[in-house]
Amino acid sequence: MKTPRRFGIIASILPKNLQELVKAIAHANGADTIEVRLDLIMPGLNGEFTNILSTSKKPTILTMDPRVPVNKWTDATLQERWACWEKLPKGIKALVSDKSREIFVDMGYELIIFSAKEHRSPIFPWEKIGVSFHDFDKTPDERPLDLQLYAMRLTQSQAFIKIVTMAKGEKDLRTIQRLLKSDSDRRLRDTKDQRPLIAFPIGPFGAQGRIECLSWGSAATYGYVPGFAPTAPGQLSIVELRDNPTVAMALRR
Repeated sequence: MKTPRRFGIIASILPKNLQELVKAIAHANGADTIEVRLDLIMPGLNGEFTNILSTSKKPTILTMDPRVPVNKWTDATLQERWACWEKLPKGIKALVSDKSREIFVDMGYELIIFSAKEHRSPIFPWEKIGVSFHDFDKTPDERPLDLQLYAMRLTQSQAFIKIVTMAKGEKDLRTIQRLLKSDSDRRLRDTKDQRPLIAFPIGPFGAQGRIECLSWGSAATYGYVPGFAPTAPGQLSIVELRDNPTVAMALRR
């Protein structure tokens, strides 16, 4: 049985420019993987960015701002987001599509469903695309969250599945823990689908969940690079995560 990929501690970076990106990557020694949010540097994505990407020594995930409230995506906003991915320079697309490189993209579930409905060809190979769901208002109850994960497993995205929800209390942490445990049990039964699941809570109550999620079975946890701004509420630094004994023990397993 193939072991699911583990991304470990992911350093999430939202750079204002390429110079800031280079500095952040240089200070991300405690991370196993780099996530680059493209929102603020889209106009400057050129040969220099392609060079930064090609020389990265860590697995890298490219993504864009997911903060459109649940159920409020429209065809117009989805079309705009799809166009952003389509307009990436050819050099970047080639690097992502290169199967020998550990470079991936994180696309929202709504966007992937939109592209299927519109019969659009994938911009990147499916094995390089991760599918994500974010709820910045709440953690859904167990049944709706189970159905969301099931729907995401029906997509062709192969790199990873990611579920991020707002935690408002202990109950929400236990919901994410149960989801991860249930998915770990499923992988023991379904040896064909070993896509890694990344799941963790955000918000003030989510900090503990970011620490514990690896031990619950999440393929990754996210942190910010010291000296740079967090990219999500409740985020800890990659140093705090790396130095935490619970995280360290989970990474050794």
